[in-house]
Amino acid sequence: MNHGRNCSQTWRQESAAAGTNRKCPFHAPSPLAGLPLCLPRSAFRPSPRLALRPPPSLGKQSRAVAAAAAAARAPEPRSPGAGNDTAFLRTGASSARRQWKVQTRAWTIGRGRGTRQVKGQVVLSASRAKDISQHLCPPSPPPTPPSERPKGADGKDRPCRIQALNKYGLSSYWVSLRPVLGAGGDTDQRKHFPRDDASFYYGTFPPGFSWGVGSSAYQTEGAWDQDGKGPSIWDTFTHRQKGRVFMNQTADSSCESYYKTQDDIKLLKELNVSHYRISISWPRLIPTGVKADYVNGKGVKFYSDFINTLLENDITPIVTLYHWDLPQMLQVKFGGWQNVSMVTYFNDYANLCFEKFGDQVKHWITFSDPWSVAKEGYETGRHAPGLKLRGTGAYTAAHHIIKSHAKVWHSYDKIWRKKQQGLVGISLTCNWGEPVDITNPKDIEAAERYMQFCLGWFANPICAGDYPQVMKDYIGRKSTEQGLGMSRLPVFSIHEKNYIKGTFDFLGLGHFTTRYITEKNHPARQGPSYQNDRDIAELVDPNWSDLGCNWPHLVPWGFRRLLNFVQTQYGNPLVYVTENGVSEKLNHIQLCDEWRIQYLKGYINEMLKAIKDGVNVKGYTSWSLLDKFEWENGYSYRYGFFYVEFNNRNKPRYPKASVQYYKNIISANGFPNPIEVERWYSIATETCSTTNQILAAEPLLHHMQMVTEIVVPTVCTLCILLSAVLLTFLLRRQS
Repeated sequence: MNHGRNCSQTWRQESAAAGTNRKCPFHAPSPLAGLPLCLPRSAFRPSPRLALRPPPSLGKQSRAVAAAAAAARAPEPRSPGAGNDTAFLRTGASSARRQWKVQTRAWTIGRGRGTRQVKGQVVLSASRAKDISQHLCPPSPPPTPPSERPKGADGKDRPCRIQALNKYGLSSYWVSLRPVLGAGGDTDQRKHFPRDDASFYYGTFPPGFSWGVGSSAYQTEGAWDQDGKGPSIWDTFTHRQKGRVFMNQTADSSCESYYKTQDDIKLLKELNVSHYRISISWPRLIPTGVKADYVNGKGVKFYSDFINTLLENDITPIVTLYHWDLPQMLQVKFGGWQNVSMVTYFNDYANLCFEKFGDQVKHWITFSDPWSVAKEGYETGRHAPGLKLRGTGAYTAAHHIIKSHAKVWHSYDKIWRKKQQGLVGISLTCNWGEPVDITNPKDIEAAERYMQFCLGWFANPICAGDYPQVMKDYIGRKSTEQGLGMSRLPVFSIHEKNYIKGTFDFLGLGHFTTRYITEKNHPARQGPSYQNDRDIAELVDPNWSDLGCNWPHLVPWGFRRLLNFVQTQYGNPLVYVTENGVSEKLNHIQLCDEWRIQYLKGYINEMLKAIKDGVNVKGYTSWSLLDKFEWENGYSYRYGFFYVEFNNRNKPRYPKASVQYYKNIISANGFPNPIEVERWYSIATETCSTTNQILAAEPLLHHMQMVTEIVVPTVCTLCILLSAVLLTFLLRRQS
């Protein structure tokens, strides 16, 4: 590659504008040793001292968003125009009236490898198109030679040239707005996976990096009322609130992992993982949720045996204390996480776990994805217990969850740490929010709010002692406008702030996809809600591959940005990736799961880049080991490496192609070279075809099993009865 004068000129111009005299980083050794020495700037992550400065008007936390986005910017994995151009995005709701189609054309400058042209289009509402034209198109666009204008850009189409990216040496865009009738989107949009290119980094993870998979008790165990287990809020939610779960399905039997622990450990051995993330069912251990009432000895024995078997097979258990299955009695008596008494009951339960399993378990997670627990359980009602306490329920639940986490951490620190030498953290799940236009302060601030209302809601109190300032400001202002005397967001006392601050040994991070974020004002008269408090709109690029289902979209570059954001925002904490994976829908049942292979390849590679950036990631947990019950989606979504035949009483497991691929990544501890990585894909797809044949024969085997288990015994019984009748008849005749 030869960037020559263009590269150096661009860097000198920016250095002069910034008042510095820095050398061009493209002619210095790259921190990503596996990449070419001279890179396009967009694929290069500068060191912190070389990081692009955000606009001076932005606040400290907005700088973190801008820095994370700029530091890890890589254009190739991204879809055309996905950088800063709103015109490539579609809004969630379509307009019944006139809409505008945005046609674009982009070309690369200063690359030295010729020009790369990309095209895209999307339908927007007329008002949104007007906003875009006013924002992106200056009133007097700079004169452009006719030869450089894209085809079809005439005076009627109001063309304008987008200069937002030129200062980074990336691309120059043309946008033309033309009215069209109808409300449809781009129906001819092809879904394709990104190809390997110069932005893919071939290299290995640090020695000792921990690879694993995960699951949760309620989703996989089954045996919902066996061996003394008490009911959970999800048992009640699925049994009594019909219509809340896909086809009214339940997890009563699920994967039957309660009876198949040995089988699951064999699957873990087949994957060659070094850790397995599991959760303990609170109602299986303490049926009523109150330790003083009763402790179920059979539940204690089950988890003790399971953990010991994992250790005997050189698999490290990472144990989650709460993965959404609150004992139903605590919900009935106290209102669940709406009641501050949960802090005490959860601490008693956690200390029981430390007492019984702490000598074997060295990594504890207090809560898994508390954002979903609070918002979906107490705001939208989509999850158990199904309450719709809009504008207050989620904030109250989160407040008590944060207090519970802090109390458990202090209990472990004071009572158990010296003896057991373990770590206690929390697992927070959040998508990355990318500003639609990184040159627009309002979009950057909107993306900041998205991140703070998602990740910062829990991470900020645990790391800094209090809620993010932007949450306090926005919720407080909205509460005042709604005529309330105080903010709907609860307040920590000074003592509580000091008590909560720093209560983590590691930060668990879950991530699935990315959203583009722009500002959208929600008037206070619309009523209180978490959604309205944020004043944002979430957008999806129509070119992003949706992998056969509506969520998640394949956007690997957002993962690297999120990890860099965590490093910048929270002081580079010890990070374990605790959830990352992709599902397929019910109508995409197959074992050759190419989409999951592409997802793993892209997201793990972006994590590797983040580690090279300096992010302190020590382990990765792919979600999940098995297909399982997926909450409100029932069994319609499948995240597992192993396909589970739920209609079969024995719940047989079959490996998907991604098993072989992930196993190779683990064995190589990364991506050694292009030839080897391509060979992995070939081996994986060849392996899955054999398993597909086995799965295709499953109906026949099932019928044969029915014949063996039902028909044959029935016929034998009839023969015996008939023989007895004949024998009786003969004896009577002789007498």
